Amino acid sequence: MKKPQVPAFISHSIHARQNAGALGLRYRKKAFSVLLLFTVVSAGCAASVVSRPIQEISPKETQNLAQATQVDVPVVLAARFKIKPEKRNLFLQLAKATLEPTRAEKGVISYSFYEESSVPNSFIYFEEWKSREALAEHLKTPYTQRLLKQFPDMLDGEPNIRVYDIKSLTYRLEEGI
Repeated sequence: MKKPQVPAFISHSIHARQNAGALGLRYRKKAFSVLLLFTVVSAGCAASVVSRPIQEISPKETQNLAQATQVDVPVVLAARFKIKPEKRNLFLQLAKATLEPTRAEKGVISYSFYEESSVPNSFIYFEEWKSREALAEHLKTPYTQRLLKQFPDMLDGEPNIRVYDIKSLTYRLEEGI
């Protein structure tokens, strides 16, 4: 296994820190300060460049789908979240009440929700829509509004909600994929 290369300025700081005993306490503190500053700056840079997927939409942004710029592009909504145990029955009642009317909407391609068998009270929504506009219209319906109004109070933690714009679609797996 090849040893990763350390950039020269880091290597120099590490070397200076290791040999600082011969140069006195003052130099040792300075070398440590440089190394500490580099570490803090590096951590800050790493944190500042963390980005989310281009098409991911946060739960708060989901309310603004009607303002989305892309229309007539199929979209997929994938949501995973946990429900408080004491709110489970209410959630199931509201979620089941949305199934049939949602599946009858003209802009829906598919609409399903599942409970994870290995994680109690953890659910997954998987929805396919003809466009963002169709999804935005769905979010305005009375049956969806009933669910969304109570959703924050039912949640156990933060939901993971993503909306993907579909640029191409393959209906079957090809060999070699």
